[in-house]
Amino acid sequence: MRKLLLIVPCATSGTIGRCSHNLFRAFLQRQEIELRVFLLYKTKEDFFDFGNPYYIPNVRTDFWGRIWKIFKSVLFLRKIKKEWKPDLSIGTLNVCSTYNLLSGGREKKIGIFHGEFSWKTMEHKSIVALIWGKFCYRFLFPWLDWRVSVSARVKKLTEGYVRSSKGKACVIYNAHDIDSILAQSKLLPHLDDALVYDNDVILVVGALVENKGICRLIRAFSLVKKITPNLNLVFLGRDLGEKEKAISLAKSLNLEKSIFFVEHTPNPYPYIKNAKLLVSASYSEGLPGVLCEAGVLNVPVVATNSSAGVWEILDCIENYDENLTGIYWAKKGAIVQNHSSSKSVRENAELTDDEEALAKAISKYLSDSKLYEQTKSHENLFLDKIRFEAVASQFLTLIKELPSK
Repeated sequence: MRKLLLIVPCATSGTIGRCSHNLFRAFLQRQEIELRVFLLYKTKEDFFDFGNPYYIPNVRTDFWGRIWKIFKSVLFLRKIKKEWKPDLSIGTLNVCSTYNLLSGGREKKIGIFHGEFSWKTMEHKSIVALIWGKFCYRFLFPWLDWRVSVSARVKKLTEGYVRSSKGKACVIYNAHDIDSILAQSKLLPHLDDALVYDNDVILVVGALVENKGICRLIRAFSLVKKITPNLNLVFLGRDLGEKEKAISLAKSLNLEKSIFFVEHTPNPYPYIKNAKLLVSASYSEGLPGVLCEAGVLNVPVVATNSSAGVWEILDCIENYDENLTGIYWAKKGAIVQNHSSSKSVRENAELTDDEEALAKAISKYLSDSKLYEQTKSHENLFLDKIRFEAVASQFLTLIKELPSK
């Protein structure tokens, strides 16, 4: 029996919460694993059930309150390790790996890396975040026994920042409960949203943030609507600052009756299943889980060239082109060029080349029924890499490959 301590940041219904919970459930299915969870942040909005996790009650939210929470959490985590003596600990996010390493312990330590981290990202937050991020990547994360990235691109960038020969690095994709996704997709979308599906739906799933390319997709949609009038664009996700801007843009383009905003739901699968296409217009991504979910539900996708992870999911990584121009037609969807940034969006009526490529790919699937059916009929080989049993087995294999401490 192996003792495994899973350190997760949160249990809310966002991407990381879902990925962490899927990994938790994947390990629960293994009889040779005794599993415990340490939850960094417990809130009233918690959605995912991690059983009976360890956690430190929330304290003050000011600077010194957060510092005190970190100090208490590290000490508590250290106490858990001393008393329970796990064989393996896994941090499902960078902050979890930081707590894990600071708390010590003789067990093997694994850290999971999800995003294409960059110093520029940290600079937008604060000088403290920048300094702390550099410290973690240069001096803490090299001490992980394994650094697990969720895509080949994330692995390449992570190892570029770590720049150390200590520990090992590999790629293990996020786990997805394929059977559960299929079962939940059979439910109907909320009745209030029924009118949305009177026309074919182009669906976007994710928080309404600038990085998701919401406004450039609306501009591309304005061109698609001229060719396919009976079409709706639906955004499914929480508003984190972009909804008002998106509504204003939609009104300026006379699209307000064709664009809908649906509040975030823990079960997006009926919406995905009933969509004509799923579109990801992001400027940057790691391994976009919603593309995996669309693959499970056999919904063709159109995605910007936001990471190599998109090419991995669409099973064409051997043809990866970081500087793609135009459109690459994969077996399960289309990848379009992504040369602009969120800071270069123009306010005039002229579409960018990226927006025109988005519009062209979407329109092609809507007008070419043969291409659309061919895309749906192709087998999705990537799904075998994200099943619970496959992901859990890969993590357990890492234990065997590590030397004894």
